[in-house]
Amino acid sequence: MESTGEAAMRNFNVEMSGPIDSETAVEVGNWFGADTVVIGSFLRFGEIFRRDARMIDAQTGEVTVAESVRGGEEEVMTLVDELGGKLVEQFESATPEESTGTGTIKIVFQATRAQMGERPAYHHICKLYVDGKSIGLSQAVTSTDRWKTLFTRSLRGGKHRVEVVHGYVRGEEWDGQMPLQPKAFEIDIEPDGVTTVQYGFEVGWFEDKYIYDE
Repeated sequence: MESTGEAAMRNFNVEMSGPIDSETAVEVGNWFGADTVVIGSFLRFGEIFRRDARMIDAQTGEVTVAESVRGGEEEVMTLVDELGGKLVEQFESATPEESTGTGTIKIVFQATRAQMGERPAYHHICKLYVDGKSIGLSQAVTSTDRWKTLFTRSLRGGKHRVEVVHGYVRGEEWDGQMPLQPKAFEIDIEPDGVTTVQYGFEVGWFEDKYIYDE
């Protein structure tokens, strides 16, 4: 009879053929009942080999630690040990004080066009960063005058700096960063509570601007 771990690995092999993002890492963590998931990659640049690793909180999807090492061909095998040591060292130094519980952040966005305006309204797609760490990519916003939830994420209680980076869309995928970006949001997450960030983007007659709910 197939064990839970074997089933999880079978699903992992089938479903994880593409890039692994924070949401996928949370799903993998749930399969294994893990608190933390470590995802790595291996690249070669000529004679130089590089290994990267990210340690992701399996509950919130936050990247808690990220490290990389590089070296020549003769160092390839030892790079793994070096990378593991750096991850552990950084994780231990970055481990927060006593946990304050978790709450939820919800980010809601709407694109609008000035009345009788003729300038085009571009589709938006967004990347979320919390305290400088990448959390995920939103679905494309392809309509105007309609509120859309970009992200709903669990975060540890306390103060956080939230940045939403807007980009252009090509075929539902990110196609480069837009020149005009919204401000960063300073939020305070209450354990078991929901903090909502809501703002809009208006295509005006002569210039565009972000509009914030105060």
